Amino acid sequence: MTPSRISALVFDVDGTLLDSCGRMTQRTYEALRDCHERGIALYVATARPKRLTLRPDEVPGDVSFLTNKGAFYNGAEALDSELGFERHWMVPAELVRELTAFVADAAPGVDVALQHRELWHSFRLPLRDDEHAEWGFADHELLPFEVARHHDCSKIVAWHGSRELTEL
Repeated sequence: MTPSRISALVFDVDGTLLDSCGRMTQRTYEALRDCHERGIALYVATARPKRLTLRPDEVPGDVSFLTNKGAFYNGAEALDSELGFERHWMVPAELVRELTAFVADAAPGVDVALQHRELWHSFRLPLRDDEHAEWGFADHELLPFEVARHHDCSKIVAWHGSRELTEL
C-alpha cells in the first residue's frame, strides 16, 4: 500500500509554532518553508488576530506563506487568500452588551477586551504602557469601551492578573 501524500497541515501558534520563549526556531521555520515549497497547504489556528499571528520579532524570516490561511480569533475568522475565501463571524452587539454588563456587575476587577476584526480593540480597564505592544494596538487605535460595547465584535476576552475566572 502506498502512503497518501500530505496535502495540508494545521498548526496552533502559541506553544506549537512558537516555543516557550515565544519564538519560532530556525529549524521549524525551515521545515515549514520546505513544506510550503513542496505544495503542502499550511494553515494556522489561533486565538490571535491575523495581523498579530506571527510578529517579526517572533520569527526568523518572512512567514507571509503562513499567515494567508487559517482560523483566527479562536475561529471567528476563516481565511484562505489563495482561494479568495474569507469569512468572519461576529458576536452580535446585543450579546456584547449583555456579557460586558454581566462581567462588570459580577467581577468589577476583571478586565475585558473587545476585538473588532483588524480595525480596533477596546479595553474595559486602562492598560499599562507595556501591555499596548502585546495587544498590537496604539492608544490612538483604541475605541472607548463604552462605545465599543455597543458594536458587534470578533472576540471577547476576560482576564484578571491573579484571579481564576472559572466561577465567572
